[in-house]
Amino acid sequence: MGYPTPDFIKGANILQFYTYRIRYYFFSLTFDPLNRYYMKYLIASALTFLFITFFTSCSTEIQDNSPALQGVRDSVLFRTSASRVLNASTGGLIIRGERNTEALNFLIQNQNQSQIALGGSSSNPNIAVYTSLEGVQYSTAFNQASGVVNLTVNGDNTVSGDFKFTAFTPNLTDTVVFSRGFMYRIPFLTGTNQPDGPVETTLDAFTARVNGVIFNPTVISSAINSGVLRVSGQTSNTSTNIFVPLGVAPGTYDMEVGGTYSGTYVNAAGTAVSTSGTLTIVSNNTDDRIMVGEFVFETAEGFTITDGEFTINY
Repeated sequence: MGYPTPDFIKGANILQFYTYRIRYYFFSLTFDPLNRYYMKYLIASALTFLFITFFTSCSTEIQDNSPALQGVRDSVLFRTSASRVLNASTGGLIIRGERNTEALNFLIQNQNQSQIALGGSSSNPNIAVYTSLEGVQYSTAFNQASGVVNLTVNGDNTVSGDFKFTAFTPNLTDTVVFSRGFMYRIPFLTGTNQPDGPVETTLDAFTARVNGVIFNPTVISSAINSGVLRVSGQTSNTSTNIFVPLGVAPGTYDMEVGGTYSGTYVNAAGTAVSTSGTLTIVSNNTDDRIMVGEFVFETAEGFTITDGEFTINY
């Protein structure tokens, strides 16, 4: 025996459908014994649907905390615990967020753009970089990568927008996909901001030479994990990283194998770790969270890193 579906249900969603059906068969239980069996079926189906909906929304829910930088990374929600915007020396923007050792960075060449294409060419100056818990870096600075950022610079010195992208490791053997990316009122980092005075901004910087060749990264980032600060400079297919205790005092420190201070050079062949070298902390302003340092180191793989200098907002 069939039962008609009213017109207002025909265009409704599935939750409304189950609600109507349960109410319909509940009121007709005493008139048709078959409905008792169908009622149990409907209740079980509705509960299953609600459980799946709740579980899925909990695992991928995009929240609108203020400020927020988050997205779905390979079907898992990634939400940064800290985020900010910096003015790049090129006149563009650097949007940065971290969660422990994970980091998400965007380099936007022109802050007047509202829609920014990512990937498609290794020469594209607009780049997104994701750094995993293990320190693996995925970048859109490859021909095979793709993505888009829709960005708005708000009048209250914040940025908002949305994004999605597919990024690759330097050797192109692994990918990460971000979808449903969300930025909300991420503030500009101003360093020293007196209410009645001018705003002063210290820009990130990172330079070095690798076997005598200038290393000039397109993305500069930092991450903190268990009291250790990682300072990174990345090109389209290589990166140089410095690891230093967060509260380090100015001075010169040895970079030894397994030591507190270390460096790495990463390319398509893998990660080369420092076996010797020195790291000089010129200054570490723990109030404004700005560190300035110099470094040189060598690796067992034959890489010699010289003339290293960095300034980082962490």
